[in-house]
Amino acid sequence: MKKIYLSFLAYMVGTTFVMGQNRSEILRNLPAAEPINKTMPAEFTPAKHDFNAKTERNAGDTIPGMYWDFAGGFPNDWSRADFSSPQTGGWEWTNLAPQGQFSTNIGLLQSTTRNNGYMILDGDLKNPGNPPSETQMNAWMQTPVLDLSGFQDVKLHFQYAFRFCCNGTTVRMEVQISTDGGQTFPNIIDFREGIPVNIASSNPVNRNFNISNIVAGQSEVVVRFFVTGSSHYFWMVDDVAITQSASNDLVLQQRFVDFFFEEGGYYTRLPYTQTDEIFFRGRVFNNGSESQTGSKLNVTVNRGAQEVFNNTTSGVTINKLDTSIISLSQSFTPDDIATYSLTFSASSDEADQIPADNTLSTTFAVVDTVFARDDGVLTGLTRYSTNFYVGGDVDGSIAGTIYDCPKPGRIKSMSVYILNDINSIGASFKAVLYPLLPNGISTSPLLESEIVDINVAADMNKWHHLPFITDGELELIPEDGLSYIVGIQVFGVGPLNNDQLVVIGADRRTQQPLRTTYVNVASTGQWGFTENGQPLIRLNLEDPAQVSVN
Repeated sequence: MKKIYLSFLAYMVGTTFVMGQNRSEILRNLPAAEPINKTMPAEFTPAKHDFNAKTERNAGDTIPGMYWDFAGGFPNDWSRADFSSPQTGGWEWTNLAPQGQFSTNIGLLQSTTRNNGYMILDGDLKNPGNPPSETQMNAWMQTPVLDLSGFQDVKLHFQYAFRFCCNGTTVRMEVQISTDGGQTFPNIIDFREGIPVNIASSNPVNRNFNISNIVAGQSEVVVRFFVTGSSHYFWMVDDVAITQSASNDLVLQQRFVDFFFEEGGYYTRLPYTQTDEIFFRGRVFNNGSESQTGSKLNVTVNRGAQEVFNNTTSGVTINKLDTSIISLSQSFTPDDIATYSLTFSASSDEADQIPADNTLSTTFAVVDTVFARDDGVLTGLTRYSTNFYVGGDVDGSIAGTIYDCPKPGRIKSMSVYILNDINSIGASFKAVLYPLLPNGISTSPLLESEIVDINVAADMNKWHHLPFITDGELELIPEDGLSYIVGIQVFGVGPLNNDQLVVIGADRRTQQPLRTTYVNVASTGQWGFTENGQPLIRLNLEDPAQVSVN
């Protein structure tokens, strides 16, 4: 092993690698990859949310007269305005799907009362032609003046789906709130949640904003839905409601499963030779009107039917509308090939009035040879390509995922799921593997595969398993471990090749706590991180039961 390790160190130009926080620090210095204007199909996961129409002022109940389902048309007591130039008509009532040429695959808004219609700002419809016109939407619609003087704990609910174009820095899609009858709107909520240009949201998104700190006790409240700067795609809105919030309501917003070190990222599968400590955190939001003392996070792990881990944090106080990241001090190390089920639960000293949002769960599996961050399910943003990023539609660009190997082993191959796209015929790709060095990502690949051509439809909508070309030394993971970016390098793509591209399947459901997906744009040779879905890219190791690495 020593001879091989020294050979590897020679490749590393005399540097050493330290696992742990250094990895996060190195990657945080990389810029974000910028999307470019490409029309990409979007798949939605329908969901439902029902509003309680009772008149009692209990947590979750709709405040009387403050629920709008847009049944049959635009409400008489609402108002709207269109400042587009030329004017396009602004917000309109519809019971149809978006009608524009770039949104033909979208379908109806999957809101609770979609059958009686909803409101839409249909940018595609307002910009027809080939090439299309580019009139930017500049429009709003708003509620009448609402008297909330008798309410101290208030939430805003609505359901929507959207996609926007073409500049993420200049487009504004906001909920604006006034407390002076609509004279000024100083309170702004940007609900895009980091979803970038050209990427569709889920359908519907169920938003639930606690706006008590803005509107509690106010008698002249107006809620406005405002868009400017977007020239294409759509924003659909339905089932707007003002409801009574709870006094005691913790919400477990996100669970973090950190493999190997804090912010190490989540794996759905990992080889049994690479098992190590797993750390747990939870993002807990106090959505109630009272401070929550003794707020705790509990995590249980089951291997099959057997509980193998159960730990609870000490209590902390989370003030009204504040968020806290709560971390367990105890880690867990899996010890067997099996599927492990994890349950995260948030609690406080007070009885939670809405306990349904206190628990999240997930699973991971210890297997023989496969490293995976995706769960193999195409959800949400299901398409990923270097062509979707500025400078990435050039031969030699790379899309990859980072994998941490804490222990020695032998790298064998990588797997990638290639989606079907008519523009992929004639393009090609190969597997590449880059080590992460103390000063960043290596400038050249450590391992590569043979090139794979996409010639026919049968080459797509399937997993490709690409063995790395090895020499008996460079494929060995050092004794102290190493991190790698594993991906595909594409050829025959971009404008010089009739806009051909290679499309990777992606999984948006799997939560990653930090940047794990990267693009190297060949136009500049620079790496950048992306946060728009986990591409189905996996790393495969040799099983030491069959091949010794010593």
